[in-house]
Parts: sequence; C-alpha cells; structure tokens
Amino acid sequence: MIKKINQICVPRQPLLKFCLLYCLSCSQMAASDKKQFYPAADRNKQPILDILKKHISTSENRNCLEIASGSGQHVSFFAPHFPNIEFHPSEECRYLFDSIDEYIKFSGLTNVKPARFIDASSQPEKWFDGTPVKKESFDYIYNCNMIHLVPLSSTEGLFKGANYYLKPNGLLITYGAYADNGTLTPQSNIDFNHSIKSRNPSHGIRDISLELVPLAKQYNIELKHKYDMPANNKILVWQKV
Repeated sequence: MIKKINQICVPRQPLLKFCLLYCLSCSQMAASDKKQFYPAADRNKQPILDILKKHISTSENRNCLEIASGSGQHVSFFAPHFPNIEFHPSEECRYLFDSIDEYIKFSGLTNVKPARFIDASSQPEKWFDGTPVKKESFDYIYNCNMIHLVPLSSTEGLFKGANYYLKPNGLLITYGAYADNGTLTPQSNIDFNHSIKSRNPSHGIRDISLELVPLAKQYNIELKHKYDMPANNKILVWQKV
C-alpha cells in the first residue's frame, strides 16, 4: 500500500533543492515504514553501480561520502556491493533523514553510517552540522542529480568541499544531465532544462567543458572520465590532484 506524503521539505539554503523537487514530484512512501521511493533512483541504480565498480575499490578498506543522498535508495543498494567501503550518507533536507536511515536499517547494512546534515554551499569546515571532521578524510565523494538543480555557486561549494575532504588522488563521482561544449542534446534534455529554469532561473543543466571543468580546476579537481548513461544522463569522474 502506498500513501501520499503530506509534508514537504523546504531547504533553508539554495543548495540541494533537488530534495524539494523530489518531495513535490515523487511523493510516495510505504505505509508500513518511513522509506520514500523515487522511481528514477530505482531505474538508474544498476547502471550507476556498473560504473562505480570500475572506480571504487572492492578490496581495500576505504570510505565514501555521499552528498545529497535523497531517499537513501542509492546508498542502500550500493553498499552491499562494497563491503570494504564505509559509506557516509548526507542531506540538507532533514525530512529525508528518516527515509535514509530506514533504508539502511531495513537492509541490515553495517557499513553505512547514519545520515548527517550537510549544506554543501556552506564552508567545508561547517559541513556535518558543524561537527569537526578531519580534512582529507575520504577516498570518494558521490553526488547524484544535484548539479542541475542548484545555482552554479552551490556546485562550486561541492568542488570546494571535494578539495577539502578528499584524500590526495581521491575521486568525486557525479551523475546527472549535462551539456558539453555548448551543446545540449537530445530535445528531452532541452525541454527538461527549460522546465528547471522556469522554476528557478539560477538553476539549469551545466556545460561540462565551458562551466564545470574551469570551475573544478580552481579547486584542484580534474575531470578524468565521462560515461554516457541511460536516459541521456552522464557520469563524470573527477580526481583531486
């Protein structure tokens, strides 16, 4: 049985407003628990996992910070495939904490920490709700479907935080819709971009070569790999250098 969610999370900062879009457009939750279900996250989880396996170690003990964890569907799906990785989900939308933690509990995972509050637009030192976390603490940072739904300045916060929290040569892996070299295709992505901008002109699909690469370079983050994904999305693999 599925019931409608009658609460809407409104983030206090511009960053991570994708959670508001999720709460508005994907308002489904199992009546017996607190888990929210986003159909898009369910569809793309396996293709994303296939790429993660190319870049995330399956043997050495490492850790991964997830920025903008959404419902928790992704981290709870990925974690069993990487028992050597300690996952740290995070959200700006506190309303989603219960969903993330419920997915973790339901899956019986022991390598996933409870959800933490992170407003990625804030200074990195203020991440984790102000609780001190050591610089260069993480091997990986994973971020899904955020960049096109926040101002460019918020994406800058993501790169700045990656520079602060990633270990040397650590990876930032981002997933979403992107333009490249001034071209956005296909028409469905053009229409999607218009829809995003109609809600907030400061949001929109970003250009990899013209916007993101120069911005990331300011924080010693370099693009290493691009993967075309289903539904006209891409995975970008960045490295701290």
